[in-house]
Formats: sequence, C-alpha cells, structure tokens
Amino acid sequence: MISKKQIVIPLLFMLLCGYVHGQEFFPSNFIHLVTDETGQGNKPAILNEVYLKKKGFNRINDTLYVHPLSHEKLSLHAIYTGDESLIQVSYFLNHSLDQFRLSLQNHDLQLQKVNENHYQSVADQYNIHFLLKTGQTVDGKKMNAIVFNFRFKNGTRINSTSQYHFPVSGLYPFQHTKWFFTVKYQKSAKYGDETDLYIRLSKEKTPNTIEFLNDLEFSATYLDKNGKPQTLSGTYNNGQTIAFQTRYPTKSKTIKYKGGKTLRTEEVLPAPLPVYDSAGLNKLKNTAAYFHVFFNQSYQVAQYQNRLLLTGKLYDGNPGINSRPNNNH
Repeated sequence: MISKKQIVIPLLFMLLCGYVHGQEFFPSNFIHLVTDETGQGNKPAILNEVYLKKKGFNRINDTLYVHPLSHEKLSLHAIYTGDESLIQVSYFLNHSLDQFRLSLQNHDLQLQKVNENHYQSVADQYNIHFLLKTGQTVDGKKMNAIVFNFRFKNGTRINSTSQYHFPVSGLYPFQHTKWFFTVKYQKSAKYGDETDLYIRLSKEKTPNTIEFLNDLEFSATYLDKNGKPQTLSGTYNNGQTIAFQTRYPTKSKTIKYKGGKTLRTEEVLPAPLPVYDSAGLNKLKNTAAYFHVFFNQSYQVAQYQNRLLLTGKLYDGNPGINSRPNNNH
C-alpha cells in the first residue's frame, strides 16, 4: 500500500519545481535556449543543454529536447546563408497560449503586435518574431506551439563581449518556480561602508516563500514581527545577475457621488528614502520595510544542488533600486 507520505513528498517537489504549471518558457527566455559556443568550427547553433537541464528537459540530440513529465518539446532549426542567418526554436506544449500572448504585450519587451498570433521586433542588424500556433499535431497528439524566429546579419554579435553569436547561458530559469527562502545580512569584513546581503532559496520548508510567476513578476510571502503572513510583489530581471524591484505600496479608496455612483481608485502611498545599513536593518527586522530592502537589490546567483544562494551588497547611503514603505507590518 502506498503511504500518504509517498504521495505528498513527490507532489510537493513537483509543485516547487513548477512542473504542474506546464509552460516553462516565456519571451525573455528564448534567446538563452540556443548556443554556438559549444559547437565545433562552423557547426550550426545547437540547443543550450546547460540551460535546459535546469528545467528538467532530456536531450534527444543537439536540436531536440523533451520533458519527461510534461512531454513538452523544444526543437531547433537553423538556416545559414551568405549574408544572414535564421535561428528558429519551436516550443510545443499542452498549455493554453493565453498567458504567453499576454506576456508578449509587456511594454518592457518592446514588441510590436502584428496580430493576435504574431509579435515582432525589427532592427537593422536583427529582427525577432514570435508566432503562436494552436492545434499542432506532434507524434499523433494535438499540442500548441510557440515559434521563435531570430534572423540576424552574419557578423552581428548578440553579446558584444563574446566571440560567439549565442554564448552559453548558465542563468537559472526562475520562471514558474516556487521556493522557500531565508534572508541574512552581515557587515562587510572588507569594506566598512558595505553590508553583505543574502537570500537563500531552497526546497527545505521555512515560513517564507517566493514564487516567480512568469519571466518578469514575482510574489513573496513572509511572516511579520507578529507572526502574521504578509505579501509583497514586484518585478525581476534575470540577466547576468538577478535584480528585484518591488511595487510601491498602494491604498484603495472609494469615492461616493450623489445619486449612488461610486468610483474605486488606487492611491500610491508616499515612501520615504531613508539611509539603510546594517544598523538600520537591525531596527527593521521582520517588518515590511525590512523585506523591501532585500527585494530591491541586484544579486549574483550560485547553485548548490537544490539550493540557490543570492549574494548582493547594500551600500551605506544608497537605499537600493527602489524606495521602501515605512509601514511596520
């Protein structure tokens, strides 16, 4: 007989790793899915095994990867001509394309909408096209598809510091993952005006959780000084480092008019810019302002088996990327 523990533990692992979400990749991830750095000589670009393994995909060959649980597939097709080249990544999934379509409309991506199933970015040296297709037959099954076309003039360097068009990306694909987290800080032993910040992400249960909702947004839940759960949310940018920025605190307000009409508005509350250092953090422990300090910084990311350690710095006199709320939740 299978015990409850035997069922719950694998299910929890799947939830934390993001398998139940189905869709694993979003617009900002696609450029990291290919590389020519591991190719030999003039070998065409191949799918990036370093990146895909972190999402649980198995390598079939250089141009095809399959996820053993969700059965999602990634295939690569490359065409090289005399003047320009085309890299095409097709992502087959069982998931609805609605969320991906919404992601394509994010202003930060600067994509132009051609129609509901076609978004593009056109520049002199290269252009990007996202094509959404439903009801594609793959191995006798109906799946949806996201086709990423990257066309570039030969000689273009996507990363100006690299000799390759597509350097190997070792970034951790945070999107659609959920972690338990702890935070820690200590005065820098080397520089007196710096405080070292640490965010530890793991699968080991703690009172605090963070969920990366897609490739741009996150939501974190923590216990305040009274032991009550509180939530903060914002955006993150997963480039060479991961940078967090929380949203400004808001307050709902309802205006009542004569005749019974009402109007509900969101008012952005003022947030002062105090100076933060280790002494200031001591006073803020387990308040909203305390966690906003940690989630308005940039961090280096190091992976240790199933744990991730985010390491950043807080400079005396510099409050970080964003201002903090002064409420003491």
